[in-house]
Amino acid sequence: MFGGIAARGRLLVVADAAGEARFHVFDLDDRRLASRFTFGTEDPIDVGGICLAEDSSLWVPDTTANRIRRFSLFGNEGGGFGPPPRAVLRDRRGLLVAPRAVAIDRYARLWVCCGDRSWVHGLQVFETDGRFVLSVSSLGQRERRFGPAAGVVIRGDEVFVADAGNDLVQCFRDDGSFVGSHALGGGAGHPSSIAAWADGHAVLALEPTARVLLYDRNYRFVRELVAPKGEPLRDPSGVACLGDELLVLDRDASRVRSFGLDGAYRETIFDALEW
Repeated sequence: MFGGIAARGRLLVVADAAGEARFHVFDLDDRRLASRFTFGTEDPIDVGGICLAEDSSLWVPDTTANRIRRFSLFGNEGGGFGPPPRAVLRDRRGLLVAPRAVAIDRYARLWVCCGDRSWVHGLQVFETDGRFVLSVSSLGQRERRFGPAAGVVIRGDEVFVADAGNDLVQCFRDDGSFVGSHALGGGAGHPSSIAAWADGHAVLALEPTARVLLYDRNYRFVRELVAPKGEPLRDPSGVACLGDELLVLDRDASRVRSFGLDGAYRETIFDALEW
């Protein structure tokens, strides 16, 4: 099972997939379930790396169908894009294949992590109607490969990418230029999700080690999140930042827990088993 989480304003969206994709839209102010919907096909679906736009549209990478899907918060699908009919699915500039994560920038363009293995064109930018904008070079070097990229988040004009294959955090400007990178230490785990605070801290969920790590804006390790005694993190699959809260999705994408910037646990704010 693969889960994703997105938060904007006071809305929280939690997604998981087990044969079909399930979405919970939760109102954080009223602590109520505002909406719940599913979509599915004959094939198993993996969804993760979802994002919410300013207009509250939900953008979902559908790896199985090789599409980016757009939903309203009530589950109405409208828009989205994928490769043209009969396209040969391969590592090619401008071709959307096996999207794993998506983020939307200040120009309302979609940054998409592509590919299910090491790809040169593993990070590409598209307009919301599917028009190709640019392919971003890994580490700023042409023909260098992402290995693959598993998560992407945007803060201001900076784009942070969790490169799972190379065990790196890569940072770019939203014009595609390379800023810097941070290599995780050996044995730390592979980044599966990434988030960023406005003050520059970055957050990584790691697999298979079930850890969530905090870094400063210079990519230096700050601390590891510590869950309450008796309630360890169980397969964290998504992280999101909202104000001064860090939201962590764990326990087979069914629970969202809140932590502070100092790493201190606050509370469980959503549990799908209760809904």
